[in-house]
This record gives sequence, structure tokens and C-alpha cells, in this order.
Amino acid sequence: MPPIAVVNSVPTMQQYLFRVLSALMAGLFLLVWVPVNLFLRHDLRLVASSFAFAAVFLAFTILARRRNVYLFRCYCVAHLLQTNLQWYLSAGSMGRQEMALFSLSFSAVLFLRGAWRVAYLIAVVIDGLILYESEMLWPGWTIAYHSAAQRLQDHALIFVVVVLGCAWAVQFIVQAYEREHEELVKAHQELQKTMAELRVLRGFLSTCAWCKRVREDDGKWVPMESYIQRHTHALFTHGACPECAKLLQEEGRAPTAKTII
Repeated sequence: MPPIAVVNSVPTMQQYLFRVLSALMAGLFLLVWVPVNLFLRHDLRLVASSFAFAAVFLAFTILARRRNVYLFRCYCVAHLLQTNLQWYLSAGSMGRQEMALFSLSFSAVLFLRGAWRVAYLIAVVIDGLILYESEMLWPGWTIAYHSAAQRLQDHALIFVVVVLGCAWAVQFIVQAYEREHEELVKAHQELQKTMAELRVLRGFLSTCAWCKRVREDDGKWVPMESYIQRHTHALFTHGACPECAKLLQEEGRAPTAKTII
């Protein structure tokens, strides 16, 4: 799915989710993981990467909100790169990123369609297997915890974040879907009501070339006004156009307020 520039001011549910999740990711990195990494005395490269990805997701949010540009593929790639980089900076399979690996599938389901979704999910699976295999072959590539206490604290924090984040995400998506569904139901009901009230004349009308009466289906000839009023919601009032009024006045039969119905 290529970057999308939206002309209308009302975003779709997918675009609205992109705005919210981009802002959430930026806030999560900046307000949660940076302080946590500093508090638990993680490697400063992990702190720096958290700042960097906070800036990336913040840029996605600003582009979506101010420019109506939605970088769906870039979001997914950034999410994958962030997982890979922080895998090595935060103890690999022993660290927090193992718990966050499954969240990559959310990006594919929410922001990709068709072949792009399938390709991204396959890439995520292959990438995860490579991460585990590389850690088994080269365990020194990952930066380990300083102590068991540091690991437990880190896992306790990621556990709270993942549980609350997943619960909020699911609830948010369900509410957004229900709201959009309700709007569609209302729009459908209004359309059905309008169609029920609308009566349209279709096809050819058999009319008299002289008196302009219309022939009904049963063969009766009725005035055109009666026919239209019976088949539509239009009502007729009668008067005289300027040309006819002038002609009638010349003939001494000028219409008055009493003769106009």
C-alpha cells in the first residue's frame, strides 16, 4: 500500500488507527522506554535507539495529522527495524523484545493489504527465526542483563505495558468498528427512507399532442397535473406566465386573483 494523500478531512478507520498508533508508539518510546532504560541502567545505545524511533513515529504522526499523508509501509518497516535493533541491545530472547515480536503482526493486519500483507508476515516469521538462530550461533552479539534483578524488573515492566497496551488496542479497534458500523447503519436507514419516499416517473408517457392529457395504464386519459401528482410528491399551483397574461389582457380576459388557483 503506497503512501496516501487524503483530500477529504474525515479519515477512514484505518487512517485514524494509523494516527493513534503512531502517536502511541512515539509516546511509548519517549515517555516509557527512555526513562525505564535509564532507570534500569541499560546500555546507552538502547536509550539512543529509543529516542530515534520516538522521532520516527512522531514524524509519521505529524505527516498524517497535518499533511494527510499515511506512510503505512514505512510504519511497518520501522516497526520491524526497531524490533531487530533492540533485540540485540536488550538481551535478545532473554529480553523484552521477545514479548513484543507478535505485535509486528498487528502492523501487517492493520496497515497492509493483499500481497504486501502476506509478504510482510512471511518476512516477520523468517526474521524471527533468524534472530533466534543468530543468537544461538553468536550469543555474544546480544547485550546481556547485568543481573537477574535487572532482568526481572525489565520483564515486569514489559508485562504491564503489553497487557494494558493489547487490551487498549483491542478495545479501541472494537469501538472504532462499532462506531463506523453504526454510522453505516444510520446512512443505510436514511437511504432506505429516502428511496421509500421518492416516487420517480420512468419510461415513456403516452400524451395527447393537443390537450396534453396522459393515458393511464387502464386506458383512461387524465390531465397531466393529476397524473404527475398521483405518481410523484409534486403539487401543482396555477397562474399565468407573462406571455399568456399579456395575450389574455389583449383579449379582454386578463386573469385576476380569483381566477388563479
